[in-house]
Amino acid sequence: MYRYGGAMEELEISARKNRVLNALPKAELHQLVPLMERISLCSRQVLDRPGAVTEFVHFPLDSVLSLIASTQAGETVEVATVGNEGATGMIAVLSGSRMRTQQGTLVKVSTLIPGSIIRMRVDAFEAAVERSSDVNRCVLRYLNVLFTQLVLSASCNRLHSLEQRCARWLLACKDRSQADEVAVTQELLAEMLGVRRESVDHVPGELESKQMIECLRGSIRLNDASALASVACECYHLAKERLENCLT
Repeated sequence: MYRYGGAMEELEISARKNRVLNALPKAELHQLVPLMERISLCSRQVLDRPGAVTEFVHFPLDSVLSLIASTQAGETVEVATVGNEGATGMIAVLSGSRMRTQQGTLVKVSTLIPGSIIRMRVDAFEAAVERSSDVNRCVLRYLNVLFTQLVLSASCNRLHSLEQRCARWLLACKDRSQADEVAVTQELLAEMLGVRRESVDHVPGELESKQMIECLRGSIRLNDASALASVACECYHLAKERLENCLT
């Protein structure tokens, strides 16, 4: 049996912090570890750009990544948030090398909350998915979670108020980072919610007046997550329930 120690053992322990990788049988994860690399991300670091070929699957450990769609006019909106419950690049894995090379990705992937990730080359992880039914099953379970996010984002951005969407977004960041303070500026919040800066200026102030949050310089502290959850639309609760049901 192939043995490794030291750095490889530490990498395997780190990989267990990601819920998709942690769901793999020990033998399967053991085979993947030599193909992994752990890297640290800074704030707003871009990992994938629209139109570019996706080279890596990224598995967040303690960081949070944002999937952002944009128009040719430069308008943006976040379509999914990915923490240690999932990974980015899964669609590229399932697309196959030919389609992946011809089409490129549709979204920008960037760091929302700095931290560490495990990354693997897409072709290496694709081979693992094709080889192992266990890896394939874990990917499909997470894709169920991701698809739910995409569906709810589409309906939420069209049907719910800016205050509801802001509360949902802040709570999603808190859930994934396990922190009560979210590093976010007004510009970033507007980008994530797909609105103009002027439109989002008053929303945090309204939530702060109700003592649910506290607006700090460059960040927002969540003082009362339960009260904020009562403001958030049903999309937040549905997405959280589906995540827990699919990944436990």
